[in-house]
Amino acid sequence: LYLIYRDYPEYINSSLSLKYLTLSSEMGFADAQTDLAYLYHYGINVPKDLQKSRELYELAKASGNELSFFNLAVLLEDIDRKKYIKEIIENYEQAIKFGDAQAYYNLSYLYSNGLEVKKNDRKSVNILKDCIKNIDEAICYDGLAWHYSNAKGVRQNDEEAVRLLKIAIQKKY
Repeated sequence: LYLIYRDYPEYINSSLSLKYLTLSSEMGFADAQTDLAYLYHYGINVPKDLQKSRELYELAKASGNELSFFNLAVLLEDIDRKKYIKEIIENYEQAIKFGDAQAYYNLSYLYSNGLEVKKNDRKSVNILKDCIKNIDEAICYDGLAWHYSNAKGVRQNDEEAVRLLKIAIQKKY
C-alpha cells in the first residue's frame, strides 16, 4: 500500500505512505526496509537517523535485498569512511555482483583518489573496464574517459577519452 500512496498522483499521501512503509518494514519486507532506511538516511519525511537507517539496511541486506548493499556502503561513507572502509568495500563489491553500475563507479573512485585505501589508479581503471564488460553502463564509460584524459592508470589518450564520452552520451549519461 505504501507504493500506492507514494507513486500514484490521485492517492499521494506522505503520512499514509510512511505509515504503510513502516508496517511493511516491520513485517520483514526487505524492499520496504531499504526504502525506509533511505528516508532515515536523508531525513525525508522522518527525522534524520543514521543509526536507524543502518539497522534497516542491515535487515534488508540479510534478506538479500540488492539495493541495500549499495545504500549501506554510501551510508557508511557518510558516517565514517575511515572507520568502516572494509565494510564499505565489501558492500560495494556485493552490489557489483548484483550489477550496480554506481557501485562500480564509487569503488573505482575510492581507489583513484586513495580514500582510506591505497591509491591505485590501475585498479580503478580495471574496475571501470569490468563494469563496461559486465554491464555496459554509461557511468563507467564516463569514469574511464576521465582516466584516459588525465593519464591516471593508463597512458593519456584524448582520442580514447572522447570515444568513451561519446558512448556515455549515447547511453544517455
